[in-house]
Amino acid sequence: MSSGISPTKNELPLSYRWFRANGLKRLVPWHFSDDPAFIEAWRKEYALETDGSDIMPFAFRQDWDRMAGFVVIDGLILDHVLIADLSFVGRKDMPWLRPGEEPAPLDLTRLPSFVEWVKTVMLPDTIEWMNEADLAGIKTGTWPNFAR
Repeated sequence: MSSGISPTKNELPLSYRWFRANGLKRLVPWHFSDDPAFIEAWRKEYALETDGSDIMPFAFRQDWDRMAGFVVIDGLILDHVLIADLSFVGRKDMPWLRPGEEPAPLDLTRLPSFVEWVKTVMLPDTIEWMNEADLAGIKTGTWPNFAR
């Protein structure tokens, strides 16, 4: 990989592969991506905004620069999930800070597994978004327009 991020040595966790094989593509506002370039861009940005830590992004919230990803250590993808809000400034320090000001740490939420993420993040967020107006668009494929 050209970003300097190590290739991974194993498959994504079984629970993730199981949900995806059973048809889970999205639960608004969260969407999964199979686009390697898109995933690599978020992975690279995460490394830039942290101490070089690695993550394998798997889901993206449509209304924020928020992603969920599996922790990667020494090239091994673990079934531990991090949720990160990225700034996409391409570096750890924030250019809008005054000289001498310290950047706030990257907002990270840690969860012990993909299943725990589904239960405590994805489903509650989806329940909050449910409404009749958007349901019609979801059924016809006209909403949301989130192609990634």
